[in-house]
Amino acid sequence: MTTVIVNRKTGKVYSDSRLTHINISGVFRTKEEYSYTKTDKIFSVHNHIITGGGSLRILQEVVDRFHMKKSLPGVFYFRDKYDCDNTCALVTKKTLGECHTASYDLVVQHLPFGWKRVKVTKEFLGEDISLSVRGSGMGLAIGALEQGATPEEAIKIASRHDMYTDDTIRIFDVP
Repeated sequence: MTTVIVNRKTGKVYSDSRLTHINISGVFRTKEEYSYTKTDKIFSVHNHIITGGGSLRILQEVVDRFHMKKSLPGVFYFRDKYDCDNTCALVTKKTLGECHTASYDLVVQHLPFGWKRVKVTKEFLGEDISLSVRGSGMGLAIGALEQGATPEEAIKIASRHDMYTDDTIRIFDVP
């Protein structure tokens, strides 16, 4: 997971850079089974900024489809040997000086032989929503924003209490 914030008023997208690897040895996960690396989770594709929380593999599928100028269907399938979690992708584009964001909820169903079925639900966020927050640190970040924190401060606060969020923040401007 991660914590991402899209500020549609300023046209900025914020994301931490934590990538969590889980080495599963049984039903219960211990802290020793988690390892972390850093990665970019903000992608610029054809004047769209794509970011999200959840499985990087699923987020990459969204990026690839936008790169090939394909739409996301209601359901798609792919085969992969790695585990994937449910993911939320935020796709933001600036049109006539205003930012518009679509939220894609991607729910993964694991099938036999490494196949995954992903159900896609798309929602355009209303004009009254200036900040969109997603990811495992979402509740912490929203609380910080409600208390007057900037998006960068909100992600840093989330990183202190959410093991899936770190305090290395990437910022992109929506083109």
